[in-house]
Amino acid sequence: MIQTELQNGRMRWGTRGLLVGCALALSACAVAVPLTITSTDYGAAARPGQIAIAAPDSGDQTLKARFAAALIDAFARQGLQSADTAPLLADYAVSVGSAEMGVRGPSAEPDDWITPPRKPRRFDKCKPKVLRGTLLLLNKTDGSVAYRGQGTATDCEFDDASLRVLADRLVADFLDQP
Repeated sequence: MIQTELQNGRMRWGTRGLLVGCALALSACAVAVPLTITSTDYGAAARPGQIAIAAPDSGDQTLKARFAAALIDAFARQGLQSADTAPLLADYAVSVGSAEMGVRGPSAEPDDWITPPRKPRRFDKCKPKVLRGTLLLLNKTDGSVAYRGQGTATDCEFDDASLRVLADRLVADFLDQP
């Protein structure tokens, strides 16, 4: 009787251990990392009524052109129209690449990562990619930086909806600056 209870106890703990191990292994297959926005506060910039941003050529379907269109739409949804005479000039960059390749900082230090590389995991469901976007707003009168924000997300694929979310979040972050 005691022997049977001991064996049952071992089986229960073994089953629990197996379940915990499987849960940990399966959690490693989650590739997606939600979009994060980091920005630098450069002081109070009055909210302009317009933004100067280069519009993409019609028919241009490059990643940068699609991001530019998403930014123009994001500003418009916030009531800021694109105009060449606007006080702030928007510059932007966007890239999609392998999440297993990081971005190094300007120093020669080995741990100076802007974005560290993601280590591959055994149960990844795809080759993870990272979406990086930057929005820089310059004051046209004195050339000072009014806003600099960066967004980063990791997932299997990125589409135009991902670019719109990135643009919306960057514009919202700029408008939320004190």
